[in-house]
Amino acid sequence: MTTRVAQKPLPVLTGPRVIVRLASEQDIIGIIDYFQRNAAHLSRFATPLPPVTYEESHWSAQVSKAMSEFQQDRSCRFFMFERENDTCPIGVINFFCFLRGHFHGCILGYNVDAGYEGRGYMYEGLSLGVDYVFKKLNMHRIMANCAPWNLRSARLLNRLGFRPEGYAREYLMVSGEWQDHVLNSLTNRDWQPQ
Repeated sequence: MTTRVAQKPLPVLTGPRVIVRLASEQDIIGIIDYFQRNAAHLSRFATPLPPVTYEESHWSAQVSKAMSEFQQDRSCRFFMFERENDTCPIGVINFFCFLRGHFHGCILGYNVDAGYEGRGYMYEGLSLGVDYVFKKLNMHRIMANCAPWNLRSARLLNRLGFRPEGYAREYLMVSGEWQDHVLNSLTNRDWQPQ
């Protein structure tokens, strides 16, 4: 006889302008569209995406993997949508590399559609995501890093309460070059032992 493990409810975080949630199979066409529209924009911050990024089978596997990792308390890979149109993402908000034990921390990565940059959407989405990760997932620490030249991202992290903790030389490979990054973190003052 097999025992069924209770599934955690899937979060749907709603703000004044955005909805932040895990993707489903119905979102795949919109996700591919998001990455196609933003290929040049996103290549400034990360290595250009491989051709498989634009294939439905790839995203079908990624959606399934994200759901599994969420249920296993390994990650929370969100997409951000406008409240008025939740069929095509306008941003990505990933909390990943969950580490429990004596740490209870994770890494945050994010990007936003070029047309929505500088309009407060990512601040709203990240505020919802951070609140969820701290209050519902009971993380103590979130780490987020950005290139020193990425002042927009640095200001966003600062506005959210993240504080710089260090400078990592040749931290991340971006478009074939190792780039330095500023290391930032935010801690949960209301963390509770489980």
